[in-house]
Amino acid sequence: MKIFKRLLLTLLILALCIPAYADALPQREFVDMNSESAVVLRALGMIKESQKYTDDTVTRSEFANSVIMSVFDSLPKGEQVYDLTVRDGGLYQLLSAGVISGDGDGKIRPNDEITVCEAVKISLSMLGYDERAKADGGYPSGYLKLASRLKLLNGVAQGGSEKLTYSSFINLLQNVIDCEVMELVSYSPLGQSSYKKVSGKTLISAYRNIYSGEGVITATEASGLYSAADKTDADELKIDGTVYNAANVYLTNADLLGANVKYYYRDSDAPRRDVLLCAVAADNKILEISSDDIISYDGGRYTYEKDGKKKEVLLPSSVITISVFLSVFAKLTTPPNSASTASVFGFLASKSSSTLGRPCV
Repeated sequence: MKIFKRLLLTLLILALCIPAYADALPQREFVDMNSESAVVLRALGMIKESQKYTDDTVTRSEFANSVIMSVFDSLPKGEQVYDLTVRDGGLYQLLSAGVISGDGDGKIRPNDEITVCEAVKISLSMLGYDERAKADGGYPSGYLKLASRLKLLNGVAQGGSEKLTYSSFINLLQNVIDCEVMELVSYSPLGQSSYKKVSGKTLISAYRNIYSGEGVITATEASGLYSAADKTDADELKIDGTVYNAANVYLTNADLLGANVKYYYRDSDAPRRDVLLCAVAADNKILEISSDDIISYDGGRYTYEKDGKKKEVLLPSSVITISVFLSVFAKLTTPPNSASTASVFGFLASKSSSTLGRPCV
């Protein structure tokens, strides 16, 4: 009996202690792997689907293997030099290019956690800003000041000596591929070389022939925005009237027709450029109204019924109105003239639904 009481008392003490201990444990943060930046980086092969989802720190090798993919279509193999292995292809390329030189003892330490400042230094060197950073004070302060001016640190936890977390890693990589490169204009051995930022030229455009754009999806293989006859062939998309090969496109939203998108495409001499990614812009707003519920239209203001209540919506001239019914598509640009209003609404009355309010640029 005494043994039982002793055991019961021990269990009660443990029960009281466990919640307090659990509360004291650090809460692990998770990274939004569906953010636009994460989706873009996956589509470009700079991060993998299987990479960590918790906001842990990033190693030197992980960062190098990702950032080097801004200039390579596939990750090059490493060489067994110093303390590198074949898995450290990014670090080997940076070492070969003189971007990194190790810790002074002949070691690169690929499995060490990389700091924000180390990641920034690598990024600016790849972008061609070494001389500018040195003029600003050199490593580390000059690199951090320049990175801030170039907006490379947007979304990156500040503090050069801080370890780079995975969420900051994703934001930094996005900023790197969006940043324009600096190129040498004239060289002087006396230290008076001149450089210039090249408008519109980025690492991915210079080395991978990949460009970004923003526009409106004007046709898919299901239908065109202006008429059903404008639909594209299978595995194609039309953005602002230009047809792209979309066989391998990475989509963030299946409902693309009429949407504003940020997209990445590979330029080529082929009849159709390859679009790699379409990410639906955050400013898209969609209002769906059944055609049976539309009461009237007057001067850009639609009156309709929803849940037994009369509602109104004013659509500005910048809004694309798409009427969707079965496999047939009609388009109204607001404000429509009175004749087209009557004919379109008369046609819609016998169909299933209309979709209003996809903003366009």
